[in-house]
Amino acid sequence: MLTKESRTARTTALTRLAVATREKIDPAVYVLYVEDTSSYPTDVVVTACRRLETRVTWFPKVAELLDECRIVAARQQEDREAVARLKLRPPPLPADRWAVFQQQFQAIIQQKVMK
Repeated sequence: MLTKESRTARTTALTRLAVATREKIDPAVYVLYVEDTSSYPTDVVVTACRRLETRVTWFPKVAELLDECRIVAARQQEDREAVARLKLRPPPLPADRWAVFQQQFQAIIQQKVMK
């Protein structure tokens, strides 16, 4: 079940797409498009609409929008997997900051031992 915010975001994205293609869309069509795209997260649908805005000169059919949603969802999954594969380490501290860090760390350890 879609939330009110999700429906609003999807309708807004579809309205932007209608304006970009200079088409007048019946409100009942919006309901159909929102229902048909409910299997995808809202950010996927909004991104798909934004991508179509720049490429098409007509308002897309539901199948075209769903194809674009599939592409966007696949790309987002690839991006998540690529980020997960990255094991970034923090940059090394400069020598002077490293020495200060070691002194502070030793002081904390000594306080714990004294207690």
